[in-house]
Order: sequence, then C-alpha cells, then structure tokens
Amino acid sequence: MISVSKFRITVLGIAKACVSVGLLALALWLLDWDALTNAFQQLDWPITLAALGVLLLEFPVLGFRWVLLVKHELPLTKYEIVRRYLIAVFFSTFTPAQLGTDAHRFFDLKKAGAHGSRLIGLMIYERIVGLGSFIIFFLACFTVAWTGGQLLPTSEAWIIFAAVPILTVVGVLLIFRRILLPVLNWIFRRLPSRWVKPVMDGAHAALQPSPSGGRYGVWLLSVCGGCVIWTTAVWLVAADVGAEIPIAVIGITAILTDLVRLFPISIQGIGIREVTFAYLFQAAGYSAEDGFVVGVVTYALVGLAVILIGVIGYLLPKKPPPESP
Repeated sequence: MISVSKFRITVLGIAKACVSVGLLALALWLLDWDALTNAFQQLDWPITLAALGVLLLEFPVLGFRWVLLVKHELPLTKYEIVRRYLIAVFFSTFTPAQLGTDAHRFFDLKKAGAHGSRLIGLMIYERIVGLGSFIIFFLACFTVAWTGGQLLPTSEAWIIFAAVPILTVVGVLLIFRRILLPVLNWIFRRLPSRWVKPVMDGAHAALQPSPSGGRYGVWLLSVCGGCVIWTTAVWLVAADVGAEIPIAVIGITAILTDLVRLFPISIQGIGIREVTFAYLFQAAGYSAEDGFVVGVVTYALVGLAVILIGVIGYLLPKKPPPESP
C-alpha cells in the first residue's frame, strides 16, 4: 500500500511535470515557428562549444570559493576540496536548487572531519553570498542598461523595473542579516541544551563567518563565477543565434531567469526558464523567439556542463591530506 508521503511526492512530481510541459506547449503555441526555426538554424557549433567551455570554467571558480569557506574546517588540501566539490556538482543534475550538491558535500566532508552544523551554516552562507552577488550584478547591469538607453520603460518591461526595488530591499536585508543573531540566540536557548551549541554554531557560520575565511575573496569569486561567467555564456549563445543584444541587457535577463527558475513549481525549472528568457527578451525590445532558443540552448549546455564537470572531478587523481605538524 502506498504511504501518504509517497503519494504526495508522486502527485507533486506529476503536477510539476504538467507545469513544465504546459509552459513549453504554451510557448510553442504563441511563438512564431518560422522565427524559432531560423534562430535554431543560426547556431554555429564552434560558438556553442565555446559557450560550453565558458560554463565549465564556472565550477572551478565556485569550487575555490568553497575552499575559502571550509579550508579551516577540515584537514584537506585546497586541491582535494575543489576535486570533491566538482564531484558533488554532478548530483545537482537530479535535484532542484542544487540540493544534491549540498547533500553530497555535507556527508562527504563530514566524513572527512568537518563539523556538521558548521558545514550546514557555511552552505547557507554560500547561498546568501550567491543571492547577494546576483543582486549586485543585476543592479549594476540595470544601471548600465538604463543610463545607456539600452532599456526603455515599456509596459512589457514592468517586471524588470519592478525587480529593482524588490531586489534592493532583499539586498539591504542581507547586509543587515547579523541583527538576527540575538533573536536566534533567544529562540534557540529554549531548545534542549544538547542542541543549543550546534545550532548556534551553524547560525554563526551562516550569518557571521570568520574573516579568516576570505570573506571578500568569497564575494569576488561569487560575482565572477556565478554572474560574469554565466552572463558571458548566455551572451555567446545569444550572439550565436544572431541576437545583437548589449551584454548589460543579457546580464539582466540571465540573472532574473536564474532567480525565477528557483521557484519549485516545475521540474528543475524546465519551462519556466525558457518562457522567462522569451518574455524578458521581448520586454527589452528583442525577439521572444530568440530568447526562447537562447534559454533552451543555454540550459541544455548547463546540464551538459554539470555532467562533464562531475566526470572530470571523478577522474582527477586524489591527493593525500597534509600531514599533521
């Protein structure tokens, strides 16, 4: 007999699949098929492969960001931490919001000697930095596009302009996140005594990491890996289909799409991301069909890059941990 939890998971999976299929079907029904075909025919495989190569660069950069966060937590070399990170990336193929990567890192590094609650806290901090980097990069791209006359306040572009105050408020909340510590401390003190220290260790790691963790380097690598490299790959694919779009507008589109696709209402964001690309391209004054094709191709390359980098990480030779002095 099927348990209630399994039944709910099955129903949720079917619902998400319906959303993904429905959005893709709606897009294909509304978009011009001749324009879609023309955009696909514009693809030049050397440029597409170059975009794949750019996407592959993202993972070592973000892997070194992870090194800066955990290098003082366990006795592993920087090389070994990055190698294990690349393997963990592979598991995001099967889970939403990269939860598979987080789960693999947690169990793998806990086995290597890291403190479990601090690992969870550092992964939360990594997500905070990632979101903050997206906001900074989006606002920078919006400023360049707006002041340069590359983005007009049309009725279709309302979502782009609405995102500015919303993300600004979120950014301010991230900046002042440390004020939550006294509140959390007051709440967690009511937990059983054996839980207080590990929970507070995790909260401190998430909200107030040690400066020795390379805080500014973490932010710089996050902007470079999560924003600049991602935008460059999207720009290459857009150029490949013949869409001459300023890179600042590409940055706006790439960041907003990656944020919107995180809403857990479809399978791995499929359908949402392609439709969002099409809408944002049209909102910025460009072809929706080009946007749809760019979304399809780019995220297909992302999926391929995730698999390839996991295989590369697995094939890399292991290095022994450093000897204790």
